[in-house]
Amino acid sequence: LSGGGSVLTQTHDNNSNVNSWHAGTFAGGISGGTTGNPPPVSGQAVEFDLGTNYDLTGAHIWNFNGAGFTGRGIKDVQILVSSSTGGAFTALTTTQFTQATGGASLVAQVLPFTGATNVRRVRFAIQSAWSGAANEYVGLSEVRFQGTAVPLSNNADLAALTTTAGALTPAFVAATISYNANVPNATTSITVTPTVAQANAAVKVNTVTVASGAVSGNIALNVGTNTITTVVTAQDGTTTKTYTLTVTRAAAAIPPSGNVLTPSVITTSQWTVGSDGSKDQMVNSFGLSGSGSDETKLHDAQANAGSMWHAGPFAGGIAGGTTGTPPSVASQAIEFDLGANYNLTGAHVWNLNQPGALGRGVRGVEIFISPDASGATWTSVGTQEFTQGTGLPLAAQAVSFTGSNARRVRFAIQSAWSGFTNDYVGLSEVRFRGSFAPVSVAGTNLGAIPDNNPTGRDILFNVAGAPGVVKTVSTQFTFNPAHAWMSDLRIQLISPNGTSAWIYVPSAGLSSDLLGPYTIADTATASLQTASTGLAAGATLASGTYRAANGATLVSLNLTFAGTSPNGTWKLRFADVVAPDTTSVSQASLTLTTVNPGKPTLTYQANGSKVFNLTAADSNASYLLQGSDNLSTWIPLQTFTTSGTGAASLTDTTARGPRYFYRAVPVVTPGL
Repeated sequence: LSGGGSVLTQTHDNNSNVNSWHAGTFAGGISGGTTGNPPPVSGQAVEFDLGTNYDLTGAHIWNFNGAGFTGRGIKDVQILVSSSTGGAFTALTTTQFTQATGGASLVAQVLPFTGATNVRRVRFAIQSAWSGAANEYVGLSEVRFQGTAVPLSNNADLAALTTTAGALTPAFVAATISYNANVPNATTSITVTPTVAQANAAVKVNTVTVASGAVSGNIALNVGTNTITTVVTAQDGTTTKTYTLTVTRAAAAIPPSGNVLTPSVITTSQWTVGSDGSKDQMVNSFGLSGSGSDETKLHDAQANAGSMWHAGPFAGGIAGGTTGTPPSVASQAIEFDLGANYNLTGAHVWNLNQPGALGRGVRGVEIFISPDASGATWTSVGTQEFTQGTGLPLAAQAVSFTGSNARRVRFAIQSAWSGFTNDYVGLSEVRFRGSFAPVSVAGTNLGAIPDNNPTGRDILFNVAGAPGVVKTVSTQFTFNPAHAWMSDLRIQLISPNGTSAWIYVPSAGLSSDLLGPYTIADTATASLQTASTGLAAGATLASGTYRAANGATLVSLNLTFAGTSPNGTWKLRFADVVAPDTTSVSQASLTLTTVNPGKPTLTYQANGSKVFNLTAADSNASYLLQGSDNLSTWIPLQTFTTSGTGAASLTDTTARGPRYFYRAVPVVTPGL
C-alpha cells in the first residue's frame, strides 16, 4: 500500500511476488482446502481474527493485483462470521469481488455489510477465481474491515452443567452455583461437561481449561465427599463465577450376611407368558450353575432370556404397572414373599443377562419392605443401582441394605440400562440374605393374682407361624399396683412343650415391693432377688432388666428353651403363696429369637464311626452337637460352625450303646 491519509484510501502495487497472498502447495490450517500445483479453487478459504468483537459495517478489498495475473483474483465468495474464537460460523452474504486492474495503483473495493453484529472472526469461503479455472493460485492483495468495537461481555454464567455422576440436585439453573450428586462405591471417577452461556467466556474444571460443551478429563473420586469446581471467566477477563459440585461416593458395601433366602411367591407388574420372561425364573435357580451356595454360582446368558424374567404385555398382579410392547419401565415393580419375617442384610442380584439386550437390565431401583404377608404397609430402605449384565456367565452382585422384620420385599424399578422410557426391563435371579426376625407377643389373661394360692394366674402368649426353633427368650411384666413383700411371689415361664424355668423364687424374706416394668433376659447380671437385697421395707425395686433365678441360683432362659418349638401357648405363671398382699399383672410380653434347625441325617461307617450331617441350617452359625441314649438326658459332644450354605459334617468315633441319638441345637449365650 502507498499514498497518504487513511489506509482505506491508499492504493496497492502490482508486485505479485512479495506483496500479495495466493493459495499454493502447503496446507494453511483451515480444513477442507486441497493443496496442489495449482490447487483447486473451490474449498480455499481465508479467516481473519479481529482480536475482539465488533459490529462491522463493511470491508475494503484489494483483489489480487499481480501484473499479468489478475485472473488469480477472487471472483465469487461467501462471507461468514463468528462471535467467538472457536465457535461456529454463520453465513452473512455471498458476493463478488471486483477484478483487479494489474496497474501500479489499485484502489480498494468498498464492500458494505448488513447484520454483521458482535463479530470476532470473518471467513472468506472462495468459490471461483476471475480466470475461471477450476485450479488456480487464487489470492488477495489486502483487506481491511470497518466497525465499532462491542463492549466485552461480563456474562460468566453456565448454560448447562452435566456429569457422568448422574442427575444433579437441585436441577441445574444458571443462577444456582452449588449442586450435589451421589455415586456408588464402584464409581471411581467421573467427568463434567460445562457449557458457557456467552460464547467468548472461558471455563476451567478443577483448574484445567475445558472447551465449552466438551467433556473434562476423568476426575478421581475418594470415598466420601469430593468437591469439584467449575470456574467461568467472562469475556472481559475479570468477571468470574464458580459453580461447585459435591459428589459423594458411597463406602464399600458390606457383603450381606445371614441365611440365603429364596422367596416363595413372586408378583410383578407385568410379565411375559411363555418359555421366556416368566417371573418364577428369578427364584427357581434355572440358569444358575456351579457348586456351593446359590450366591456363589454363575448365571447363564440365554439368547432368548429363557432363564430370566422381563416385563411384557401382561398384567402380573401389582397395581400401577403399565402394559405395552414394550411397557413403561418406571411403572414396573417386583414383590417377593419371603414366607416368614426376617431381618434382612441385603441381597444377591443377577441382572438380565440376555446377549444383545443387556440394556433391558434394571439400573435404578428403590427397595421397600413390608412386615405383612399381604404387603399392607411398605417402608423404603433406599435406592440401589444394579450392575449391568455382561452377556457372559454372570456372577451375582452383592447388594447391601438393612430391612428389619421384613416379610415382603418390593423392587420399584426406576430405570433400565438402555435409558429408554419403555423397555422389556428384567432380571435373571434374586436371593436375599438375613436371619429370622424376633417374635414378640403381648400377653393375654392379664389380671389379679389370687392371694395365698399356689395355682396363681397364667399370663398367656399365643405364638403361631414362627419359623425355626428357639434361640433366645426374654419376657417383660408390670404390676399394678405394686406388690408389697415381694418374697410372697413365685414366677415361672412354661413353654408349649411343658419345659419350664423359674424366673423368681425367693430364698430369703424380702419386704421390698415390685412394680416394673421388669425385663427378664440372659443379658442381665443380677436377679430380682439379688437387686432387692438391702432395700428397705416398702421400697420399690427399680424397673430394668434382670436375670431369671431359682433362689440364689441364676437360671438361663436361653439354655432352658433353646432348640424347642416357638409355636403354641407359652405361660408366665404368677403365684402369691402368702396372705395378705395382692396385686394384678397389668402388662406382659414375650420375645423370642429363632434359628433354622436344619435337616439332620446320620450315616454309619464300616469302622463303627457315625457321621452326623446337617444341612439347610443357618449359615455361618454355631451349633452344639448333643447325644442321648434315652431322649431325655442330652450331653454335649461338640460345638461346630456351619458353612455359608448352612451345612456341616461331624464324625463321632466314640463307641456308643445299641441305641444312641444325636441332635444339633443352636449355641446360645447363657450369661452365666
